[in-house]
Amino acid sequence: MTKKSIILFVILSVIIVSIGVYWFVVSPPVEETPPDESGYLLFQENLTTNTLTVTEIHGLTTWEDIEVYSGHALVPTGPIDLGDVVMNCTGNVQFLNTKDQTIFTGYDFSE
Repeated sequence: MTKKSIILFVILSVIIVSIGVYWFVVSPPVEETPPDESGYLLFQENLTTNTLTVTEIHGLTTWEDIEVYSGHALVPTGPIDLGDVVMNCTGNVQFLNTKDQTIFTGYDFSE
């Protein structure tokens, strides 16, 4: 490489590094989408045993914050954990988040 090529390479490297540092330091942070304020659960439905098993928990921590809104089901008590089972489900089971009065999920156990 010639001396001129080396100088050009160094100048380009400095420019690229400067742009990277400027972008990292000065650019505004990417705003995260705020999480959905309404808490809810997702379940795996078992029509043979008429049960719902908790597969996802979003914003809820205790079964006391949940009521059966429609249908019939026996919910556990205490903290909500993955794998908890809601038993004796009949009808179109929907739940109410009592903290914000939103209805979530619908599972049909009608015969």
